[in-house]
Amino acid sequence: ASHDGFGLRPTEGLLDDDARENLVQRLEQNGSLFTWRTMQDGTKKIYEANITLYSALEKTDVDPNGRYAMQRFIAAHLVMFSLEGVPALYINSLLATENDLDEVSTSGINRRINRKKHTKAFIDSRLSSTHTRERILFDTLKTLIKMRAAQAAFHPNATQFTLQLGRDYFGVWRQSQDRGQSVFAITNLTSTAKRLQLADLNLIEIESWRDLIGGARLLSHQSEMGLDPYQTVWITNK
Repeated sequence: ASHDGFGLRPTEGLLDDDARENLVQRLEQNGSLFTWRTMQDGTKKIYEANITLYSALEKTDVDPNGRYAMQRFIAAHLVMFSLEGVPALYINSLLATENDLDEVSTSGINRRINRKKHTKAFIDSRLSSTHTRERILFDTLKTLIKMRAAQAAFHPNATQFTLQLGRDYFGVWRQSQDRGQSVFAITNLTSTAKRLQLADLNLIEIESWRDLIGGARLLSHQSEMGLDPYQTVWITNK
């Protein structure tokens, strides 16, 4: 998410009208405001959702109480971390900031909802405690960023292929430029536990595979792997 929120124009042609409307309704229920553009015929159309990343992911239709809010937040970042290029994190996303409706009310500008200005004292207080949402997510992201940076397969120009694993998963295969390391980066996109069929990955049997994030090693006779709601695995041969 940028300092403005989420641009919705990229969804045109990817989401049908019903899916797009459902997305807008969900974001609105999570506190989103919207920026509109005027079409040639004079009608208005949403082109931007003004909302913080954490608030956008906090609740879903199947998780209306936000039980898995933090897991979804981490999953969204891990999808980004898995992709080609260099990931960028907005400070209010890194700190899991919620919607700032007071600033919107004061300024009259919808985009201010995602431009919270934190004081050093506030950040210190939230990150000094081991039990705050901000500290838990900040530490998790920091660990994952460091882990990602150490993998040759996540070089910005390393090979990437999209895995066809069905609607419940997002997955890519990354391979280092010297072809020495492979990483299968797979995220469970649902609020239910899943069993990933390892045959779908076509792992090379003569190599030893493990999950970088969780640490689990895959046994030679293992046919599937359990993924908790919104869990990501980075299965690597290194």
